[in-house]
Amino acid sequence: MKTIAWIAVVAAAVLLAGCGSGSLQAGPFSVKPGTTTTIPNVKTGATIRCLGVETVPAPPLGQQATWSPDAPGATGAVQLLHMPNGSLTVTCTR
Repeated sequence: MKTIAWIAVVAAAVLLAGCGSGSLQAGPFSVKPGTTTTIPNVKTGATIRCLGVETVPAPPLGQQATWSPDAPGATGAVQLLHMPNGSLTVTCTR
């Protein structure tokens, strides 16, 4: 009887650990200039588009990155913060 109870506890723990942990999203994701957006469960390298500014890859988990357009006369920037939990905060300025 104790073995069955232990198996039930382990099975419940496995199910609870999986809740809210969806699969990683590969994008592409589009963000409007002048906005900040948080996207859950983003895969490293996913394509992030800041409309009219730049297209950039999501950095590795726990890292941040900033990009500016290469085109002459272009303005704006894309700031990315990839949290250890997989969520990605994108700030798109123009």
